[in-house]
Amino acid sequence: MHPRIREIVDNSFFIRKTIEEVGSLLPVDDAELDDWISQAIAKREALLVNYLFVGAMQVERGVASGHLGRGLHLITDQHILSMTVWHARGDDVPERVLEALRNTAISPVNQAAMLFIAGEWCKERRNGEFPAELLTEARLLARKPLDLEISSFGYLISLARNVDDRRILEQLVPHPHGSKDWEETIEAGCTLGRSLLGICHQPITQILREEPTHQLSGFTVRRSVEHVGRNEPCPCGSGRKYKRCCAEKDAARLHHSTDIAGKTRAEIVAAPEQYLDRARLLKAQSFDLCRMDPLKMDSELVSLYFKRLCAYKLWEEFTAGLEAVGWAEDFDDAWLFALYQIARVGRRDLAERLLALRRLVEDPPFDEPPPDCIRLLLVRDDPAEFLKVLGKITTESAEAESPICPEETALALLFSPLPALGILLARGVVPFAAKKRAVNLLDEILIAREKLNFSPNEPASDLLDKRFANEAIASGAKETEKLREARRNLKAKAEEVRQMQSNLEQLRAEIERREAKEAAKAATAKPTAAPVDAEILRDLRNKVSTLKSAIKERHAERSTLRRDLNKTLTDLETLREEKSQPAKNTQPPEDAEEHLLLPGDVDGNQPVRTLDLPKKFHHTLTRLPRQVARGAMVLLGRLAAGEPDAFVGVVRLKQRPDTLRARIGIDHRLLFRLQSDTVEVVDLISRQDLERRIKTL
Repeated sequence: MHPRIREIVDNSFFIRKTIEEVGSLLPVDDAELDDWISQAIAKREALLVNYLFVGAMQVERGVASGHLGRGLHLITDQHILSMTVWHARGDDVPERVLEALRNTAISPVNQAAMLFIAGEWCKERRNGEFPAELLTEARLLARKPLDLEISSFGYLISLARNVDDRRILEQLVPHPHGSKDWEETIEAGCTLGRSLLGICHQPITQILREEPTHQLSGFTVRRSVEHVGRNEPCPCGSGRKYKRCCAEKDAARLHHSTDIAGKTRAEIVAAPEQYLDRARLLKAQSFDLCRMDPLKMDSELVSLYFKRLCAYKLWEEFTAGLEAVGWAEDFDDAWLFALYQIARVGRRDLAERLLALRRLVEDPPFDEPPPDCIRLLLVRDDPAEFLKVLGKITTESAEAESPICPEETALALLFSPLPALGILLARGVVPFAAKKRAVNLLDEILIAREKLNFSPNEPASDLLDKRFANEAIASGAKETEKLREARRNLKAKAEEVRQMQSNLEQLRAEIERREAKEAAKAATAKPTAAPVDAEILRDLRNKVSTLKSAIKERHAERSTLRRDLNKTLTDLETLREEKSQPAKNTQPPEDAEEHLLLPGDVDGNQPVRTLDLPKKFHHTLTRLPRQVARGAMVLLGRLAAGEPDAFVGVVRLKQRPDTLRARIGIDHRLLFRLQSDTVEVVDLISRQDLERRIKTL
């Protein structure tokens, strides 16, 4: 890797000028460029991957398709992602896009963009021949229209129109086929698709900024350089004034400030575990997680780290991380969840590694049989052994008294090469499974039906809705009002779907009757035009099309309501459990920060002073709860007025005795200094940030 590229990535902005420089530094040999990109992807250096991908496109070289499967999730910008797919080198671009969708969690709007561009790629370079899985993925994405953004609708509609897939259009367009509203919706969606395709045909430099925005957002920015007056001596010890020494260099460093005082993004990326806490771990992107070493992070965060890997479908990183850390009981839930998802994607190699790991490290050795889905996965390539294991699993499930065994067997078949058999078994399990498990099982049934290109009208939906409708509700309890509302909504939506299906069957029967009547007339009478009957048939067919679209939309709404009801039930059970337990003391310990403070309060006999506020103190106040901001300003007014009571509880910092600390409620701390004629406010921070902030003073 050219050292200048590394310097650009660490210290420059992602703008046209730096991209052009990176493009000029790329190796001439494609094999060497591929090696650079492979190394960056392997290390999950997202920013470097973006520079290399865009730099290659800037010099009209494109990216080898082999990098797409593991590299696309490192690109978050929708337009750069689409252009990377469009300009990729190779004959297997659509297959690599599908690999990326299987292997990592990607936002719905980026999924829709990737699928649309892959479809256009096939249309232009394969004479319209699409991988069958491309439409399956698009249909699965269209199953939850309420979760999609407007642009996602447009890309999926454009893809469906290009391949003439009525099923996707019926899921997304709630208007009768051929109607004015239908045409307008289709045209609006296709306009979005054409716009994205037009961007892909432009030079990559057209979508890059000329200048950096210098705007940091999404977090409270902490200075990466300590504030120093321009005429003060430079902290580097040179003896010169700051403005004539390090001011310019520090000004450039300030543009890379983060939410950790004194650190730039490059420094945090180089050692992310050192600054990791629960909040940062929950916000981490997939490529951030891939760069973390679980051996270097706080042991209390390791379990959450593995759960986050599962959320992003990073199964290889999960397996490797667990092998490095070793087995612990805290990892049991994540380990089991990973096994199920690995069975879904058919990764036999990872399943074998996870099973071997647990058998090796547990004492006594883990000897329970793995989940049914894994047992079938391990033998799926051997038909005779597969049938043998399937027979054994179904026998065990039939003999078992626990209802969980049939659920496991149904899931195993839904994930196996026999999903239709899994649907049949799951239907028999849904009425008896626990509510939450029944909802999850029904979702798996609907996903399997979509992959098999079946109708979304699943009989098990009615069975489950009747179960919810018949659940007893504690009368008069305020906490169940939300639950009652959720039940009413689901019941109403289920009745609406049943009524629409009944109307659809009646219309179909009427069409068949009239078509039979017309056929009989044509066979026995003189051939005469029947414009009235033809118009009636045309009108009936339009009504059928309208009802089919509406029913698909109601099915999506019904599934959403069912999930909401299940969540409400879970929340209610959790609330009842919490109420049945003794109340816990949530008050923070009084001495939690005593080691940072000098003993004794500040003298309350103080003169009147004026307030000296930092430049961005108003911005700090606006980001805090209103009562905290108001309390801070009231206290500052009293401190400036010299009220003795205001100095009760005010203490000096042990590390910086000239700086004082005052409490603002339970969770916030005010830092200030008493000058001869002013109260110099240093900062207003969260209690948890006190120790970290003291280190920067």
